[in-house]
Amino acid sequence: MKNYLLEFKTSKVRSYYIICMLFLSLYLSISVTPEVRLFSYEVTLMIQIVLSIFIIPFIRMSREKGNLNLIFLFMCLICWFLITSITSAETASSVSRLLLSFGPGVMVLLIVISDVNPLFTFIRVSKWFMWSGIIFSIVGILLTFFGDLNSYKGVYYETLSIGPIEVSQVVVHANEFLRIASLLDNPNNFGLLLFFSIMSTLALKKLDEIDKYFFVLILLIQISALLMTISRASLLSSVVGIGFFFLLTSKGLHQLSNRIILGFLTGLLGLVLFLTVFNDISAFDRSSGFAGREVAWEIAISNIKENFMIGIGFATSDIMLEKLGLDISTHNMHLSLLLEAGIIGYILFIMIWLYGISRGVINHLSTKGAKNFKISVMYATSISIMISLLLHQMFETKIPYTGFFTLFWFYFLGIAFCKVFYEKGIEVT
Repeated sequence: MKNYLLEFKTSKVRSYYIICMLFLSLYLSISVTPEVRLFSYEVTLMIQIVLSIFIIPFIRMSREKGNLNLIFLFMCLICWFLITSITSAETASSVSRLLLSFGPGVMVLLIVISDVNPLFTFIRVSKWFMWSGIIFSIVGILLTFFGDLNSYKGVYYETLSIGPIEVSQVVVHANEFLRIASLLDNPNNFGLLLFFSIMSTLALKKLDEIDKYFFVLILLIQISALLMTISRASLLSSVVGIGFFFLLTSKGLHQLSNRIILGFLTGLLGLVLFLTVFNDISAFDRSSGFAGREVAWEIAISNIKENFMIGIGFATSDIMLEKLGLDISTHNMHLSLLLEAGIIGYILFIMIWLYGISRGVINHLSTKGAKNFKISVMYATSISIMISLLLHQMFETKIPYTGFFTLFWFYFLGIAFCKVFYEKGIEVT
């Protein structure tokens, strides 16, 4: 019992590490003006390295089969990515991006599955997501209504001065609309952040961590900001994620039938929104509803056929497109991975993703009931986010490349493998 209590106390250290890794990477990425980033990537990486060195003694890997399978799959994936990097024409760039992406991410994953009190961490991480979404939303909305529109080197932005403080946000023209980015560098990133914050807000309400009136207010603020990003991928993911979340957190057969209907309707609504309402809104100077992505998709598909097995090297598709004179990424994680890591690398990565979803479902079903309802909400949030992100990444390439979104993905993947510990019949929550 003494060792158990010691582990319970050290779990707080793991919680603080996870929060620092996730949200320092987010807040250090803030763009105070279109040309000035708050901190460089090098500063963020140095902080992550220092934190990770400190946390190594707190890694407690269990011999649970699911965790061992996950680590084995990641070892295979990283080894394969290294092979593609070494055989690439851009070896140095590919290897460095691989280390930047998977180094901090794997450390977060190891700490998450080492956590003996994952619910404690999940609630606190969710509150950070919620408040981040609220703050970024308020800033974006205020700048939209009260900011002055300017341009810098072809980039449009809105600026609001309050005394000596000046705050700006990048905006992108979409016909008569302005897509807002708040304190991030583009509207799509802001939209994806709001997806995480909205899902976390719903989870906190289910866990009775926030008042219902406050919940309605902050949810409206975040949804309003999400609509103002006009990020179709994030809008669709949010609708699908909310539908799955309500479906998984239903408490009875009568509620379950209602949740199934709700989930179907929200999924259908999301598809309609994507295919119709927002299909005619094009980005500034782009004639296509997909903002020129289909050009990058055609090139990617053509090169996939030529490099089907081993690919052109992890995280090098952008370099290839740049050499062809295209200032755009593939905007499709699935195509990017097929192009960069070949069919083997793609299958390994998707296996990890789907394995995480399946483990989350198994753990969720095993905790259904009044006693473990809070734990089941944690798993439901992870499952909903992982499924929605798989869809989202058909139109974006945020994962598994560098940035705070990759760390978010590693965290919610790790939750699916977390086990709630019991000692003499006492649940640790």
